[in-house]
Amino acid sequence: GFTCPTGSILRANEATVTGFDETTCCLKTCCGFTCAAGMSLRADAASFTGFDEATCCSQTCTGFACPTGMMILASAAGIVGSDEETCCFKTCAGFTCPAGHALKTDVAGKAGSDVGTCCEKSGPMLQCNLNCFGESATPVPLPGGNGNGIPAGSIEMCRD
Repeated sequence: GFTCPTGSILRANEATVTGFDETTCCLKTCCGFTCAAGMSLRADAASFTGFDEATCCSQTCTGFACPTGMMILASAAGIVGSDEETCCFKTCAGFTCPAGHALKTDVAGKAGSDVGTCCEKSGPMLQCNLNCFGESATPVPLPGGNGNGIPAGSIEMCRD
């Protein structure tokens, strides 16, 4: 039989084809086709016949626009796809913190969609002016707030 050059394969019906030349016996494959930016050559290019973008190329995540609260994967150029599940990851910017919590600063572009990664406790921070015995002491900010320093005037308020 006829031997096709690299980038071509024998026609399926080659035994019934009259002729003994490349044009008659062979079909060009996608192998060697150059896809446009944002497109990727099919994995089976060497055995898939055709030589145009619609036949030989697949959309990569590079051209996909992720919705608000999501970012494109760093490896987008090598991933075939055009949807948020394939191309994007959730960021803290799209996460809603529960009551008593606020979005941490500088996490908008950070991967995450949970309280531990994205949120911190918020609300007033008490400054206790009393020690363990109820005596006056140097004010100490208690954790869990944004530091607006609401003073606590009784031992019970400091213990809460």
